Amino acid sequence: MPKQYKRPFLCFLGIVCLLFFVAHLSQAATVRGKVTSVEAKHIELNIGSEKGVRVGDSGRVYYMIEIGPEKKPMPIYVAKFKITHISRKSSIAKIEEKEGEVQGGYLVEVNVKTAKKRPPPKAVKKGPKAGQIWKDPYLGMVFVWVPGGCFEMGCGNWTDNCNDNEKPVHKVCVNGFWMGRYEVTQGQWKKIMGRNPSHFKGCGYRCPVEQVSWKEALE
Repeated sequence: MPKQYKRPFLCFLGIVCLLFFVAHLSQAATVRGKVTSVEAKHIELNIGSEKGVRVGDSGRVYYMIEIGPEKKPMPIYVAKFKITHISRKSSIAKIEEKEGEVQGGYLVEVNVKTAKKRPPPKAVKKGPKAGQIWKDPYLGMVFVWVPGGCFEMGCGNWTDNCNDNEKPVHKVCVNGFWMGRYEVTQGQWKKIMGRNPSHFKGCGYRCPVEQVSWKEALE
């Protein structure tokens, strides 16, 4: 194919595929019933919401005749209509186009839209970004978000100074966490724990807390 025709052809092919896809998603199903009563330009049908019929759906009225010695059934078109009111087992329609007299007992076909329902999109929780700041309203502590990641922990064959408890090298993954931007002060520690274990208390509550054990930090 010449180059000057290739791009238009591909665009045309893409449009055709898109139209086919849309038509596939919103294909119409046909629901059949009968005319139960006629009043001026309105007719009552014996099909309703339980058959999937909805207000705004359109359809046609017809009756059947038998043709030839084989008595082959043939539909004869009478009128077009649109559903205006609906209940569970019946509906009211307004005649919009008529080519013959509509009578009770005539057959009807309603085009019911059966668009495929797509599942609602899953809500994606957006976590904090690396370096994002959060300030605790009670203590006034400033925290920075540290994103999670994986690393190799242990001592490998590249050195001879490995202790047994440092082997083997293994992969460790850590979830993201908030880390204090500054050291925990004596004032902040006392506000939470009720006491100040620091040895150097003379510099005030804004100095870092010290003399804290691992267990106390966990607590």
